[in-house]
Amino acid sequence: MLFSIKQKIWRRGKTPKRVLLVSLQKSGTHLIQNLFSRVGFQVYFKRGSGPIALRDFGQKKNTYLSSHHTPMDDVQIELEENPESMKIIFLFRDPRDVLVSWFHWVHPKNDNPQHGQMRYMQKVYKHFSDEEMIEMFIANDKLRQQEYNVIEHFYFSRVLLFHPNVLKVRFEDLIGPRGGGDSQRQLESIRAFTQYLSIDQADIESIADSLFSEDSATFRRAQVGSYKTFLTPEQLQYFNKRHAKIISQYGYD
Repeated sequence: MLFSIKQKIWRRGKTPKRVLLVSLQKSGTHLIQNLFSRVGFQVYFKRGSGPIALRDFGQKKNTYLSSHHTPMDDVQIELEENPESMKIIFLFRDPRDVLVSWFHWVHPKNDNPQHGQMRYMQKVYKHFSDEEMIEMFIANDKLRQQEYNVIEHFYFSRVLLFHPNVLKVRFEDLIGPRGGGDSQRQLESIRAFTQYLSIDQADIESIADSLFSEDSATFRRAQVGSYKTFLTPEQLQYFNKRHAKIISQYGYD
């Protein structure tokens, strides 16, 4: 059966029963959610936050769960034992660009906080200079236990990075020319995505043309390599030395 969504034509094969998107924060979550919607998938939200468990998956077809956390063990076991029915897409971005985007998002001058914890931390961060905030984030110097640190989650998520049954998607490949990327790499990334989810036929070029969007409450710039003009040489050297392992393991060295 053929489906048409705003002149985007695609054909679905055998849909996996469970689909999970794990996107590290400030790595382009809305970008890949746009991609999901272009091929007929709808996001299914569970109540609460934190890692996804097998019981969180709904029964509706053509839906996926979205999370910023590595899933619970039972999800990963299901991926091992039934790779055809469980699919996990892992989205990440250069951790230095993530740092810069995170800094602007939680900065006290951001007048559009998304939730209560963010509003609270903005009140805390107003007592620190910009330089102190960046150093705290690089060093993972938390002020309280439940504080979210974006760089820390690069380490926690390596079980997905190294898993052969997980589809790894780089923000830099998916963003395309409008975000400072490359059109050919974008097409290849979209094609790998559709193949992974058994989308047998898709107008890849039309999907790519409509993927980039600034229509998001968390959108700032969505540009590749913005850290190069924002971080000082000393901050960049500190980050590269402290987090050399994840820079290398994620392919950004």
